[in-house]
Amino acid sequence: LARMMTHVLGFDTIPVWHSPLLLSTSPRDFWSKRWNMIIHKLMHRTYFVPIHRRTGSAIFGAFCAFVASAIFHECMHDSQAGY
Repeated sequence: LARMMTHVLGFDTIPVWHSPLLLSTSPRDFWSKRWNMIIHKLMHRTYFVPIHRRTGSAIFGAFCAFVASAIFHECMHDSQAGY
């Protein structure tokens, strides 16, 4: 229903999931192309791309995006737990 309303109002949306459990061919495929695409795209454009451009290291950019994602998830968990 929410996706239909955003379409009616003229907003572009992306699917959050791309059948991760049924169509994944590898762990990399699962995490990079199918699981929670909103957070994936946020971490990619906010952390990975700028750090990769500045340092030239894709590994360091991926590591920083991973750490940022871990902190984000911990904050989400703590806010739900009432901390």
